[in-house]
Amino acid sequence: MIHERIIAEAKVLLLNTDWDVAEIAYAPGFEYPSHFNKYFRQYASNTPLLFRETARTGSLVNI
Repeated sequence: MIHERIIAEAKVLLLNTDWDVAEIAYAPGFEYPSHFNKYFRQYASNTPLLFRETARTGSLVNI
């Protein structure tokens, strides 16, 4: 699905770049970072920032 691909690409950017969430939001075409945050939370069960922080500390199980 499209949702899965957008979330997967966002996760790659969150883990492999130091871009802020707003820059990552614009990459898949979101006009507003707040919409991206809501979208990410809906499909990934976390906010983008929480996902990044959790993954980088190694306490995230499912990436």
